[in-house]
Amino acid sequence: MSIARKVTLFATVCIMVLALGATAMAAEVYHSYTVKSGDTVYKIAKANSLTTEAIVNANGLANNGNDIYPNMTLILDSNAKNSTNANYTVKPGDSLYKIATAYGTTMTKLQETNALTATRIYSGQKLYVPQAPAATPEAKDEAVAPENTGTGLNLTENEIYMMAKMIYGEARGESYTGQVAVGAVIINRINSSSFPNTMAGVLFQKKQFSAVDDGQYYLTPDATAISAAYDAAKGVDPTNGALFYWNPVKAPNNAFLNAKPIVATIGGHVYAR
Repeated sequence: MSIARKVTLFATVCIMVLALGATAMAAEVYHSYTVKSGDTVYKIAKANSLTTEAIVNANGLANNGNDIYPNMTLILDSNAKNSTNANYTVKPGDSLYKIATAYGTTMTKLQETNALTATRIYSGQKLYVPQAPAATPEAKDEAVAPENTGTGLNLTENEIYMMAKMIYGEARGESYTGQVAVGAVIINRINSSSFPNTMAGVLFQKKQFSAVDDGQYYLTPDATAISAAYDAAKGVDPTNGALFYWNPVKAPNNAFLNAKPIVATIGGHVYAR
């Protein structure tokens, strides 16, 4: 084989390797993991080629993750790492876009500065923001939630995330208030003696949420749904204490629901006690 052909072949192989590497990076996703008996954050991290820091950040774990328990659902995401020269702590409802806009920079710049391979960030994650002062205010959120009118709950980060998944699956096409409203119904049910008193119990009660039945619950919630979940958990309730909601266009002849007293109409949903 001539030298010219060898050089050409070598160049072709290099290009293929680089292309495969780029494809693998672009395809990077995060996934969930169900904790098993005997698991520790360190063991889970090692088995999934992650740092313990990434798991703690992605799930908002207290006590450095020492309090995980069997059947707990964890998010595994290498993008949840901290920056070594961090000057900003991610708040609930933040997104790279919001932070970049608040401090006059770009999402791309934030990704490059913090060696992030995706735009996902997590509450408690520490980033370096080029334009931010040493002590940073919270990034502004244009979506203003209604005032607290209900009873909030002290939920874990995992429970907040579960509620955000349901909000996203059931109401991502609704306004911000409409998404908070769905979260408020979930909170009201947990507080009601007529329903299960846990997040998982309410969300997975049979034939209650269509998002569980059609699989939309398992989609990845966006920052708006997560922010709505936090507001609902704090007691924001635009539904006036509703325990039920439905779309009257999609379910016009449900005798059980139609017999309930309607207390609010928000977007495409009606709410009843």
